[in-house]
Amino acid sequence: MAQLLKRENIDVWVESGFGQHLGYSDEQYISAGASIHTRAECFEQRVVFNLKLTQEVDYPNLKQQQTIIGWTHPNGSGKPFFENTCHELDIRIVDLDSVYPRVYCKDKTVEMDYLPPHLFWKNSYNAGIASVELAIPSLPSDPSTNVCILGSGSVSQGAFFKMSQLGYKPRLFYRKTLHIFRSLVDTYDVIINGIEVDTPNLKIIDKETLLRTKASVLLIDAAADAGNAIEGTQYQPVHRPFSSVLGRKYLLVNNAPSAISEVASKDISSALCDRIFPFMLRNKEKWLF
Repeated sequence: MAQLLKRENIDVWVESGFGQHLGYSDEQYISAGASIHTRAECFEQRVVFNLKLTQEVDYPNLKQQQTIIGWTHPNGSGKPFFENTCHELDIRIVDLDSVYPRVYCKDKTVEMDYLPPHLFWKNSYNAGIASVELAIPSLPSDPSTNVCILGSGSVSQGAFFKMSQLGYKPRLFYRKTLHIFRSLVDTYDVIINGIEVDTPNLKIIDKETLLRTKASVLLIDAAADAGNAIEGTQYQPVHRPFSSVLGRKYLLVNNAPSAISEVASKDISSALCDRIFPFMLRNKEKWLF
């Protein structure tokens, strides 16, 4: 990636220690054509690629009229950041983690129609796999355990693959059949959610439904939609992914693919280097508005 951008006279700055947890040294990034700088120095640049949602600790480092590329979710979890901090600083947001990537700046939105849709579906698939892998210590040992998975998208498909690989035989419910799931909710030992809520105040599993589940049920929110998909849940760190709500044990990690970081990083890098950055460089006028 760094060499690709250098050919366009664009310097690539990488935060010192960025790849340490993956076993990649700063020297390896330098040999690939990047230069190493502190986090604060990286935020001095006009364009910042920040894979996950920008956190409050970095707000003081943001600059007027920057471009931030990544998992920005301006219509979801990143909406407060976009409508407050980004509007105030006239920052444009490039949201890649959606079916149709778009650029946002205040009240203006540009669809990146030169990019194929849902380029990062594999990361969602990995989230399903990783969520199940994190849950393995708490999964019932009997493979005939009654398991269900909610949703039919990439997250659910990843969870289905991993559960099947482990010998379980999960039943799938789709958005249109959630009423059937709710009527059977007390029969399941493991419930895996792969649906992100897109309607305000509508829960996939509300407190009333939760109280009808088995007291011993294991809930896995692979879609990582804290408090929305399953009412009352909160994000947990990847090294301590379990908590409980109304006496029911649940697993919910905001960035589950980090549990399989080497696989996830390769898939993300492949999409960026092979598809996204070459397109963006050829269509600068469409996203640097």
